[in-house]
Amino acid sequence: MTKEEFLAKYNKAQFKKVVGLGGFNFDYLLGDYFQQFEDVIVESLGERDLQLHRAAKEALRTIYRDLIERNPDTLFILKHHPGVWQEELTELYQLDKYENTVVIRGKEENIADVINASDIWIAYNSTTVMEAWLLGKQTMFVNPEGGDFKRSSISKGSPIKTTFHETQVAIDKFYALAEIPSFKELEGNREQAMNEIIGWDDGKNHMRAGDYIYDLFIDNKKKHKTIDSFVLKRLFKTFVRNLIFKTGLIKLSPFAKKYKDSLEFNKRFDPAEREAEHQKYLRYLKEFYARNNIQFEN
Repeated sequence: MTKEEFLAKYNKAQFKKVVGLGGFNFDYLLGDYFQQFEDVIVESLGERDLQLHRAAKEALRTIYRDLIERNPDTLFILKHHPGVWQEELTELYQLDKYENTVVIRGKEENIADVINASDIWIAYNSTTVMEAWLLGKQTMFVNPEGGDFKRSSISKGSPIKTTFHETQVAIDKFYALAEIPSFKELEGNREQAMNEIIGWDDGKNHMRAGDYIYDLFIDNKKKHKTIDSFVLKRLFKTFVRNLIFKTGLIKLSPFAKKYKDSLEFNKRFDPAEREAEHQKYLRYLKEFYARNNIQFEN
């Protein structure tokens, strides 16, 4: 979706400046989710980082609120993390009450559309910044407690701001000079991160994967066949789960409790929605092939 299409859809065409704010799952560290999975979260993050994130949430919310209030001529897109459990525990809570905001929850919009409609993309800690790079957008992180915590190499590709003033200055300079301060100097870090994570940024990874799979299929060498016990267990569990869903036993205890998460997971990925996305990507793949003189075959 273009910036103009997005603004028209949400009746915000009067705005010329659009800043995207990508949400972090702070609620995982503060609410019901944390109570259920405390051991796993503490083991994954460590006590130090856990407390740092908790301390940063409200400070970040204050910075975002000040940005929204002091830049009434700028539209801020508030994109909640798609896995949010308790919105009231996030840094974007109640910031949608302002005229110069649009809030996006769950699967309401494709993340690529949201990023593409933004002039710049800001986050606390998110892999969406790499998607923004691929769409030609400049990015930065806002980390009120500092950025020294466990995170992926993606974090090295964006400048880090810690205060409202630093963030405001960076936004102002972007709109004045078309450049977030220090963003250009981190280009090598972005290239390294993309190389480590996806290998290439030319849009042809699906073709490389296809070539590899094709080579396996036409390889006539006899291979020793083994049956992995893990695969058998997964197949059996999937069969049992599907049987419970199909027969309606999911509504009965203890099945209801045991398979609650699986049921919610299935709701998140509807086959019809998947097919709609498939058709959308197919359209753009064909355009991509045409631009790159690649012969397309069904």
